[in-house]
Amino acid sequence: MTHKPPYSLYVASCAPDGGIRQYWMDNDRLEPGAFTPMDRPMYMIISERRMYVLLRSPFGTQESGLISYDIVPDGSLRNPSRIQSTQGEVACHLCTDENCVYAVNYLSGSVIRMPDRWVVHTGNSIHPTRQSGPHTHYVNFTPDQKYLLVTDLGTDQIYLYDKELSLCSRTAVPAGHGPRHLAFHEDGCHVFCVNELKSTASLLKYTDGRLLLTDTVSTLPDGYTGDSTSAAIRCVGNTVYTSNRGHDSISVLDFSGEHLRLRTTIPTFGKGPRDFVIVGDRILAANEREHTVSVISLSEHRLISQTQIQFPVCIVSDI
Repeated sequence: MTHKPPYSLYVASCAPDGGIRQYWMDNDRLEPGAFTPMDRPMYMIISERRMYVLLRSPFGTQESGLISYDIVPDGSLRNPSRIQSTQGEVACHLCTDENCVYAVNYLSGSVIRMPDRWVVHTGNSIHPTRQSGPHTHYVNFTPDQKYLLVTDLGTDQIYLYDKELSLCSRTAVPAGHGPRHLAFHEDGCHVFCVNELKSTASLLKYTDGRLLLTDTVSTLPDGYTGDSTSAAIRCVGNTVYTSNRGHDSISVLDFSGEHLRLRTTIPTFGKGPRDFVIVGDRILAANEREHTVSVISLSEHRLISQTQIQFPVCIVSDI
């Protein structure tokens, strides 16, 4: 068997001393690398050889914070910035553009352009406990880089802002579905939304500052009646993947150009897959409730290896 060159992965452990743990993916096993201590990291991204991290409550209050680090050649994180407030509670997603950082605060229902320009959403939807107010969950740029897309689980809306956070348009998903995260097709015209509360995936068509909802399908197999909520979403070619917490699986959906269709589900061999990445023929699933990261064969649906880590909530690959 040919030995594959190792590459670097980072896992955020949302525990009081969880921090960010770097691993080398070497021949299908996670080999420990550098550890960066921090209190309850919630989400992280890599941009221009720098790691940006959201911290749940670093100030001794409920307010969340943003910190960033240089990624040095050995994969470790160095030269931390000062921690900046996100001006809200439970920051959970972020993106960057030309030295601007945008983030969303789940409990506050707000989106911020760091450090001091923000918008607070209003409204609710039909779920009696999860949608009594706004809950922003995701922020990223449209495929043409002109606008920002923000999902709001609490209002069942996807908002489009310009880069100054002026509202341009908004689009609803089916009531009570709870939009969580988005993924983009390589054609730049189609956007996929995973809806947490109903475990569905929606297909939307994007045209210069506007979205049009065209399809919504279940991410769970027929006959499943247990509790489950969706979390992460990825798109590779014409295949869309979502994670299911409760069913504890990765759904595989086919995109035809007009519709989505559930093809199959792949077990994550752990409870509560909150995040995952796909690298080649491997799925790496962060099972938050099982405290494991699973390495799974995408083609054979089998567990290859597993690593213990407390409350893994976010995983990113540096390739």
